Amino acid sequence: MRLPAVVVAVGTGVAAGLVARGSFSALPAPWDTLANTSALWGLAGTTAVLLTRERRTGPAAGLGALCLLVMAAVFAATSTDVTVREVALWALVGTVAGAAFGAATARVPDWRAVGAMGGVIVGEAVYGIALIGGPQWWLELAVGVALCGVARRRAKALGLAAGLAVALFAAYLLYDAVAAA
Repeated sequence: MRLPAVVVAVGTGVAAGLVARGSFSALPAPWDTLANTSALWGLAGTTAVLLTRERRTGPAAGLGALCLLVMAAVFAATSTDVTVREVALWALVGTVAGAAFGAATARVPDWRAVGAMGGVIVGEAVYGIALIGGPQWWLELAVGVALCGVARRRAKALGLAAGLAVALFAAYLLYDAVAAA
């Protein structure tokens, strides 16, 4: 990775962490949930890669992961009620989600990349609708589906998103089991 790209990824992570924390504090319940979702945080990694114009998958994955790690660190540093376990889980999820979103962004507008990003967002939304409830999850679902609508092969992107959403629903259940332990 080139140093200017690393600076952009770190700067995007700092800005996204501050925006997420500010939004979490400012938005009324249940909408504040949207400021703290791992799927929507993944869009920060997308933004970092878009800003750097990186088109190589490996470096883009690294930039996305770095951005999300910095974002999670800023969010944790500006919070007063987080545990070490939460920070560790955010770092793990941030690394994986950031790398996935970063790598996918390097391939945009490929339908597989758009479907993968949409699937992550839809998967979290389905989890929220099924287990938490509230109108905010329906908005997140709409964002994930709309993202698939920008793909050249919309039907294939939506199909991939649906399959990934099912897999992520299971992953979120596992995350809950670890977080609650």
